[in-house]
Amino acid sequence: MKASESHGGSVSSRLLAACGIHLEESASMRYPRGRLVEDRIGETPGVVLVRSGNVDVYSVSMDGNEVLLTTLSQGDMFGISNLFDDDELRTVLQCRTECELLFIRKAVLRDALLRHPEAMAAYARLCNKKIQFLIRRIEQLSLNSSRAKLAGFLLASSEDGGEELFVATKESLSLRLGISRAALYRELSSLQEVGAIRTEGTQLVIVDREKLEECLQQ
Repeated sequence: MKASESHGGSVSSRLLAACGIHLEESASMRYPRGRLVEDRIGETPGVVLVRSGNVDVYSVSMDGNEVLLTTLSQGDMFGISNLFDDDELRTVLQCRTECELLFIRKAVLRDALLRHPEAMAAYARLCNKKIQFLIRRIEQLSLNSSRAKLAGFLLASSEDGGEELFVATKESLSLRLGISRAALYRELSSLQEVGAIRTEGTQLVIVDREKLEECLQQ
């Protein structure tokens, strides 16, 4: 199944709006679920805005193992980390659902950023957030045990408020943590037994943060 292309529609991104990007300088593409995507159209490198749907971002190690880094949703962008560098990113992106993606040539965005200081500041803030996110992910993946990885993920994911975390599937969570599904089910059961969490359908609810913090030392 091939991606379909169209032009037009609104640009739902503060960064792109600050850059003054025109619609004729972008291309909207639709992709089916499961399709691999790149930050380019043909041989032309681009920055990509997710207009609808969800895109999973995987890191691939030298031994070929994949770890789910994050899932992009409406308004998120990829392809910006190497905007001013020609090095390829070592990530794999796959549509979790049917997606509509907006492609803007990197050369167009670079020129716009250099003309608009306020847009460059917005770009810097976005890159800073990505760096902070990756540091947290490295910390999580560096934990020694499966239980510590799960506890670290739950604590980090609830930092911004709220004790209820939506989990799309247990498979996606095991990929995100870099552990097997069997290990994930075992540790979820253990955390429930000690009263640290409880499950409600597709949600994980934190009951006792102190018990989760204790798991980080295990």
